[in-house]
Order: sequence, then C-alpha cells, then structure tokens
Amino acid sequence: MGSALLQTGHWPAEVAESWGQKKVSPLQRVAEYSLEKAVSDHIATMPLLWLEVPNRERRKFIRANSIALLSRRTGGIDRTALGWLGLRAKNEKVATSGLWNSDHVDDLYDPSFLDDMEACVKLL
Repeated sequence: MGSALLQTGHWPAEVAESWGQKKVSPLQRVAEYSLEKAVSDHIATMPLLWLEVPNRERRKFIRANSIALLSRRTGGIDRTALGWLGLRAKNEKVATSGLWNSDHVDDLYDPSFLDDMEACVKLL
C-alpha cells in the first residue's frame, strides 16, 4: 500500500527512495512516518468482516480460498474500481488481482470452502 501511496506524489523523494528497504537509518524512519501513518489511516477506512474459525488449518483453508475466489488474476467476478489505489502498487500481483494481499491470488479456489465458511458464519 505504501508503494501505491508514493505514486500519488505527496511524499518527498527521500521517502520514496528508502521505502521498502530493510536497512534504513533512524532519520529515514522518521521521514517515513507520515507515509506509515497514511497507510494505517487508509487501512482503518476499510470494512472488516471478523469470522471466528475454530482451528488453524480451517482458517488457512478459508483464507486461501477466499483470496483465490476474489482474485482478478484467476477470473474473480468483482471488478476493480477505476480509482482503486492498489492499481498503483509496485507489487504486480496486488495491482492485477484487485486485492491488497498477494498470497494465493494465482490459485484456483476449491468451491467446498464456501460450505466450510457458511458453517462458521452460522456459529455467529
């Protein structure tokens, strides 16, 4: 998300140069603070669905298949909004999948996960 926000041009060049680097100076970290905050603020505006899933393996199965189902890279049915910030992302999988998560965006989904997910929703 940070790389996409950088494309808007609201941050100085030194932030764009250091962003995503593993080793940066404390001074660079201070310079990146406004971008870190913008990322957090953007995430805070996103709707969230909390689904309680009883065990780790089941959570992994539902998560992976949910991502695979929605990914535009494998034919997901939702259109990516023209103004979606992720279209500017440096990560090609993010930009082309329509999702901020790049894991499982090239996977085909197992339709049986929908039954599993429905069972968890009914627990609510």
